[in-house]
Amino acid sequence: MNTANDGRDHGNIQGYALAVVLGFPILATLAVMLRMYSRSITSTFCPEDWLIVVAAVLYWGETYTSWMLCKVAYLGWHEWDIPKGKPDEKLHKQYAYATIIMYNPILALVRMSILLFLWRLRGNKRNVKRAIIVIGVINLGVMISRFMVTMLRCVPIPAIWDPEAQKHAFCINWRVFFTSAGIIGIIMDGLVLILPTWIVYDLQIQRKQKILLICILSFGLVTLVTGIVRIYLLDDQKRRPKQDSTYTIVFTTSTVEIGLAFVAACAPYFKAILVKHFPSIFGSTRGALDNSRPSRKDYELSEKSRWMRTQTFKSSRNTRQSDGDDGNAKRLITKTETITVTSELREPGEKSARSVERMV
Repeated sequence: MNTANDGRDHGNIQGYALAVVLGFPILATLAVMLRMYSRSITSTFCPEDWLIVVAAVLYWGETYTSWMLCKVAYLGWHEWDIPKGKPDEKLHKQYAYATIIMYNPILALVRMSILLFLWRLRGNKRNVKRAIIVIGVINLGVMISRFMVTMLRCVPIPAIWDPEAQKHAFCINWRVFFTSAGIIGIIMDGLVLILPTWIVYDLQIQRKQKILLICILSFGLVTLVTGIVRIYLLDDQKRRPKQDSTYTIVFTTSTVEIGLAFVAACAPYFKAILVKHFPSIFGSTRGALDNSRPSRKDYELSEKSRWMRTQTFKSSRNTRQSDGDDGNAKRLITKTETITVTSELREPGEKSARSVERMV
């Protein structure tokens, strides 16, 4: 690092911050493009695909405001290196306001996309369907409420970036709301993360396939951990502000969290691409998801996802039949009957299925 004669550090880490701010949206966009390519292979486009596209557009809007926030606020600079008269506090707060306004809906839309994907899994248990509906309604309510409170945290709104001109404005305790909203978001991510494990747990497939499937569907665990780290670092920064407050890139954790959420939401769709381009490796493996059929808009769980039992019974019966007019000559005839009984255990409230097949 460069040092001046005053003995203070004059390093600058803004470049690292800008690389993160731009790099993760690019990663997310690549994931969305691969998802759309996969959907073109299967010729199936569903509402969750368009939700993820809308979220991606908002993500690039959030990327622009984050980039400008970093430049205008001189984030990554030491305070003693910032030119006199800079940063522009009003402009800085306006970009910060726009960034946080877009942050909340993006993650909520990504969660909704994942929930719709899980809803379309054929063979889901009835309780799983109910859980998806409940979580989806809560997610929608949280998105709307967080957006409204964030937008109107000060009344009138200009008091957010110009408190001196709005001395009689009413403002909520932003630090408390920010931390509380972040915790609620983490809880929502955790609920969405539990669903894939619940769905896959009872599948009658090989353990290796089951573990791989759970890992793919639960890639959101990385997002969950990132969200926890983000809340901790930002809350700690607000509780114990440092003297050199601009020399930080902690704010980029929001961009990292969103980018990883996109990858997690798109990862389950990559199977069709792998099967198409690497058939010798992935083509012969029957996973629990089957989205390679062109006309299907549901994703099929394994046909053995419900408990089934097949029993075969054999019985033999001997009879004697006269052969000839005198009735003295007789022959022994053996009849063998095979009965196959297939039983299927279904969800509570559904009638169990049982089929009987006789072969003589």
